[in-house]
Amino acid sequence: RKQCQQYSFQCCRRINLSLSCQIDTEEPRRLFRINKVDFCLLVLTFVGTTVFGVQAGVAIAVGVSVVLILYESSHPRNAVCGRLPNTVVYEDLRYHKTAITVPGVMVFRWEAPLYFINIGYFRDRLKKLLRRNPNVQALVLDAAGWTNVDSTGVKLLREVLREQSERQVVVAFAEVRAHVMHLLRVAGIESAVGADHFLPGVHEAVKAIQAGALKILPVPDEPPVSWSCGGVYSNQYSQMKS
Repeated sequence: RKQCQQYSFQCCRRINLSLSCQIDTEEPRRLFRINKVDFCLLVLTFVGTTVFGVQAGVAIAVGVSVVLILYESSHPRNAVCGRLPNTVVYEDLRYHKTAITVPGVMVFRWEAPLYFINIGYFRDRLKKLLRRNPNVQALVLDAAGWTNVDSTGVKLLREVLREQSERQVVVAFAEVRAHVMHLLRVAGIESAVGADHFLPGVHEAVKAIQAGALKILPVPDEPPVSWSCGGVYSNQYSQMKS
């Protein structure tokens, strides 16, 4: 009996030793130090695999990952920015306490495409920031992260321009990418706010606002879209009918 117990004890020691050699303990520590979300996902996958099996554990991990991706897409990073001392670079005020801000001017950075899944968060976030800062007289939208703007994003921008125009707040766009600029031009955003309100950089936009070069224009309603088929425009056809 003693021999059986000793044998079982030796087998357990060998199994534990083999498992300890196979489990990478350094990676969980690194994830915990760098990204707590990835660490929690790792722990959840490990527990799910141990309790429910490999397939169920992988399915849980994939499901949670999809939920996280959807959440991050609908709640992208954004920031109110200030200019770093002795530079023309604007960064997040939360991480750069010495960044310089201009009284009455808010620089709002949105680090994602502007499309249907996140426009609600964009609207709520911007309104919340403006309520916290009622003395804002000019708003600079840092569009460097706008890789795309869909039709709902265009409607949101027109809504923002109209609301800020009624509040007598100047709106400027900075660092708009070429293909996004083309889309905003076709959608009528450029003509609604004025081409001079689109600047190549945030610093240039702030300087233009300080110099009083940007004027507040009343934002018209969205213009009717003209479509063509074989070179004949629909609005021309409507005029002919009338």
